[in-house]
Amino acid sequence: MNLDLNCMSPTLAIDFGSSPTKIAFLCRETGKPKMVELGHEIRAVMPSVFYIPPSGPVLVGDEAVQMADEDPAGIVMDIKRELHRPGKIRCGEGRPAYLRSELVSILFSEIRRRCDEEVFHNDSIDSCILTVPVCFSEPQRQKLRHAAENAGFTHVRL
Repeated sequence: MNLDLNCMSPTLAIDFGSSPTKIAFLCRETGKPKMVELGHEIRAVMPSVFYIPPSGPVLVGDEAVQMADEDPAGIVMDIKRELHRPGKIRCGEGRPAYLRSELVSILFSEIRRRCDEEVFHNDSIDSCILTVPVCFSEPQRQKLRHAAENAGFTHVRL
């Protein structure tokens, strides 16, 4: 099959990890995979860390890590391992509670937004491929898929 890579909209490959998340795409010019470098540290991994403030938006990645010393009560980590658990995560009095899948959706949405702005310069990103651990059950897989769909990806493959 001969693909015209210049006519394809970008598809992100997202390896959502327990601590780092990695993002890659198929480079149109070379036809080879390329890691995405995002964040303040500009490295090929994004911390899978969330900061839930008393008010305002949830921060993810480097922005969340920066809040660890200032307000450690709002830090949430290891979501992937607990994706299947019911109920919301509560980080204390006065903070909103979130389902784990909602937090993952926020992460995926931020990845999509940042890649759109910083990597593809406002090219439409609507496809992603998610890595899934072999041990994930079908409900865990569906939660991951729905998190990506809620982040704005219309074409999601596991």
